[in-house]
Amino acid sequence: MSKQQRQFKKGDRVTWSSSANGNTVQKTGLVIEVVPAGSLVTTNGFGFATRDHESYIVTVPQPASKRGPRPDKLYWPRAAALRSVRGRKPGSGHPLYWPVT
Repeated sequence: MSKQQRQFKKGDRVTWSSSANGNTVQKTGLVIEVVPAGSLVTTNGFGFATRDHESYIVTVPQPASKRGPRPDKLYWPRAAALRSVRGRKPGSGHPLYWPVT
């Protein structure tokens, strides 16, 4: 891991930009797992993969649909792209305030 790359811990709120099909989307979520360098990731949807640096599994809440609530999505973003989300207080209407288990 480079000296400039931040380290996060379980429960940290992070944000990053994701690009696909010519669109860039800002995602914000909660670190739910810290993956040590070289560890095999078998979390649902990521297959069996490793990275040569510490990385993070992040859960991102999804907006409700007409049918009701939708499950959160899991992401394994590039660690170098993650930035800490700070300065938000509980009750501010931000969707990322739920207990960490």
